[in-house]
Amino acid sequence: MRKFIFSVLIGCMGLLAHAQDSDNILMIIAGKMISVDDFQASWKRNGQTAGKTKELVDEYINHFVDYRLQVAEAEALKLDTLREFRQKMEALAFLAQNGSDKAKNNAGMPVADQQSIRIAHLFVPVSQHASFGEQQALRASVDSVYQAVRSGADFVQTASRVARGQVSTHWLGRNQTLAEVETAAFRLSEGEISSPLFATDGFHLIQCLKMGYEENITAETVTNLLPANMANALQDYRSGILVQLLYDRVMKDKARNDVMGLQQYFLANQKKYAWEIPHYKGVFYQSRDKKTHKMVKKLLAKHPMGQWSTLMADSAYRHVFQNVKHTPVRLFVLGEDEKVDEVAFGGPKVQHDQEYPVLGIVGKELKRYPDSVKDVEQAVVSDYQRHLERQWLDGLRKQHEVVINDRALKKLYR
Repeated sequence: MRKFIFSVLIGCMGLLAHAQDSDNILMIIAGKMISVDDFQASWKRNGQTAGKTKELVDEYINHFVDYRLQVAEAEALKLDTLREFRQKMEALAFLAQNGSDKAKNNAGMPVADQQSIRIAHLFVPVSQHASFGEQQALRASVDSVYQAVRSGADFVQTASRVARGQVSTHWLGRNQTLAEVETAAFRLSEGEISSPLFATDGFHLIQCLKMGYEENITAETVTNLLPANMANALQDYRSGILVQLLYDRVMKDKARNDVMGLQQYFLANQKKYAWEIPHYKGVFYQSRDKKTHKMVKKLLAKHPMGQWSTLMADSAYRHVFQNVKHTPVRLFVLGEDEKVDEVAFGGPKVQHDQEYPVLGIVGKELKRYPDSVKDVEQAVVSDYQRHLERQWLDGLRKQHEVVINDRALKKLYR
């Protein structure tokens, strides 16, 4: 488990002295006192059921501090004065006071988009003692599901077949799962799939199936979705909306849009994306005869790989490719296709198509490492996004004071 370092600053001396005089004040974040009771309630709402070991408490406090700092930053930027924020809060208050039926029929009240979403969820648990190789293997299975679903495959069927994890579809409300999983889920639009997420308990992959409640929702369902203490619930939703607005403004898609930074991150961490089995990058093709086979090979060999897709679609070369079946430029994995294995990896000879009997492949073998961001783009984007988010959160810790009451903290360890 990762080690975390608290941001303990010297500021707010009067508040710090007050915190040390009271065992019930755990911390001060951006000038606001957080009681031990507040922390305990948050611990329970986020599904923490294990004993409060020092390691678990330290880790959760860092998540807690990060979250509260984002709320403080959103307030400093006055995002709580935006019309969008006010409309969402009015909708939530309306639901709390009037129940589900009235809320559903109240025109202009966007309740559903923040209260509940229906998701398809893949969870692949990772043992704390898993080796790097084991983690990479599990991650690869999640990545393969992600790529397939993005290409149009069914989430549940693909995840059930490919990944060694738990697959489910269910309604998700606020404060019903790990904070990082909830954050990823509620950032999705309907039909959108999250990038693979590595949380404290393992890998998660989420697809938003529907925004809002079930068609036949009852008042009892609303009661189950909303916490019993409505005042605290509304405060939690307020914080969640502010954090979402802040993230959308500052961090959303930042890694994907930072082309140069993404490339630099990949080059600095290339070994992290090592493969357990060989890959081949290029074009696999099947020709009607050897003459056509040689023409294709000669033509592609004269041009850089980045131009191959254009060449294969160019009508000027129709006479070359009209007698050829070929793939786009892509990555091939040993064991994925026996015909590719034969020509790319020296595998055993297999039966060829009668109409296109001559097999060929042009490109290069990548035995252990990808040589481009594109080869492992989703994994790199996900990692770089987390890297940028961590830098951003570290900056918030420098910008807003965080004071920890060590005496109250020690009493949390069980």
